[in-house]
Amino acid sequence: MSLRLFLSADLAGSTAFKQNCSANEWQNFFGEFYRQLPAYVDPKFGPNESRLSLWKTIGDEIVFSAGLTTSADAPRMVDAFRKGVAAYRRDIITPTRGLDLKCAGWTAGFPVGNLEVELLELGGQFDYIGPGMDIGFRLVKEATPRRMLLCVELAYILSLPAFPDPGIIVGTHLQLKGVAKGRQYPCLWLDCFPSGECAGWDKIELDEEELQGARRTPANQKALHSFCHAWLENIGTPFHVPFIEGDAHIGTPPEGYTRMMAEVISTTQGPEAMHLEEEPQGGNSDEGSLPEDFIPRLREPDTPSR
Repeated sequence: MSLRLFLSADLAGSTAFKQNCSANEWQNFFGEFYRQLPAYVDPKFGPNESRLSLWKTIGDEIVFSAGLTTSADAPRMVDAFRKGVAAYRRDIITPTRGLDLKCAGWTAGFPVGNLEVELLELGGQFDYIGPGMDIGFRLVKEATPRRMLLCVELAYILSLPAFPDPGIIVGTHLQLKGVAKGRQYPCLWLDCFPSGECAGWDKIELDEEELQGARRTPANQKALHSFCHAWLENIGTPFHVPFIEGDAHIGTPPEGYTRMMAEVISTTQGPEAMHLEEEPQGGNSDEGSLPEDFIPRLREPDTPSR
C-alpha cells in the first residue's frame, strides 16, 4: 500500500518554437531543459529532506515523483517544486520568446486503483499506470502557465487543517474525457503568478483581472477540504479518499479497502496468494499485508531462434 505524488512541468509553445528557430537553437534549448529544470528544483529541498526524483520525460514534459511517507511530505514537495519552476521561468523561460511552462500535480495509490510495473528489460525501471495516472496527464493538458492544476485527492491533502493554507483557487469545471463517469471534474489550481513578484505579460494578466474586477481569490481552506472529501466519497470507484498507513492526519483506509486489495492480489497472483480477514461493518479493520515481492513485472518475450 503506497501513495505517490506526481508533479509535471510541460513546455507550452514548443511546437512553434521549433518551427521558428534553427535546428541548433531548439536542440540546444531542449537538451538543456531536461538537465536544468531538475537542477532548479532539487536545491529547494533541505539537506536531510526526502525529495522528488525525475520519473520520466515525455516529449516536452518532465514528470517528477516521490512516495509519500507522511501527509506533510505533499505540501513540502509541492512548495519546493513550485519554487524551482518559478526560478526556472524567471531565469530561462522569460528571456526565451514564445515558450512557457505549465504544471500539474496529482497523487495515485498502489496497488489498489493503479498499477506499479517493473520493466526488467529497461534495467528495472518502474512505470505507473491506472485511472489516477490518466487523470494526471489530462490535467497537464488543461493547465496553463498561470494555473497549476491539482487532482481532487492532492487538493484534499494540501487543504488539511493541520497545514498552512495552500491558496487553492476553484475555477470552472473541467470536462476530462472518460473521467468521473461523465461528470464534470473540479477545477482546482494554484496560482503560478503571485502578485508582487510578476513582471511583463504575467503582470499584465493580473492587472487586467484587477481592472475587470475579476481577481481570483483562494477558496476557504476548511470548506475546500470538506468539499474534496464529499466529492471523493460520492463519486465512488475508482476514486477514494487518499490515505497513508499510520499517518496522523490521513491514516485511516477507506471502507472496503481490504476487499479491494484482496481482489487486486487475487487477480495478479492468484486466489491463494493472500488471506485477509473479513472486514467488519464500518470498515477500518486491520489491513492485510502485501507479499514483499508484490510488484508486477513485465518483460519483452524471448526472441525466438531463427
